[in-house]
Amino acid sequence: MFLPGTKCTGANCRGHKLFNTGASSTAVDQRKTFSLAFGDGSTVSGEQFDDTVTIAGLTATGQRVGAASTYSAGFALDVSPPDGLMGMGFQQISVFNAPPVFQTLVSEGKVTESVFGFTLLESGSELFLGGTDTSKFTGSLAFTPVTEVGFWEINFNGASVGTKSIFTTATDSIVDTGACAANLLFGLL
Repeated sequence: MFLPGTKCTGANCRGHKLFNTGASSTAVDQRKTFSLAFGDGSTVSGEQFDDTVTIAGLTATGQRVGAASTYSAGFALDVSPPDGLMGMGFQQISVFNAPPVFQTLVSEGKVTESVFGFTLLESGSELFLGGTDTSKFTGSLAFTPVTEVGFWEINFNGASVGTKSIFTTATDSIVDTGACAANLLFGLL
């Protein structure tokens, strides 16, 4: 999870709300930097802090957050209106080597179930934390175990759209919203 920090003064940070670690009574400087590069060529770098993070009324304490000092053009306001990004992958692939927000919420007992879901739309996409929003789909869900922790890797036995099979041979796959929406983008209140 990262947001533009107060040291993010370049053109690509303009218009975004800034994460002011000095104004937070719970921010603790970890005296570590971070640097991320994404598949589209976007980059971000800055400093790591632990802080209290609240999302939709759920509070994670001691949560690792990046206060970015540089945003590449891919995070400029006209390209990416949200202020920051919150990844949903596991700690094993985190550049911070710290639990992501959802895993912190689970370990702190803040959610009723260790389940989350996305509704991905051109407009009105949502993240549902701690259960399943049954108003967003028809039919039943099939749950499958994660086969390798890091990405959400599962063994996929096949897929079809309507009556047309797309593939029928079992394959290892990852479930990744990043392919659709560059993880979860969000803004500061």
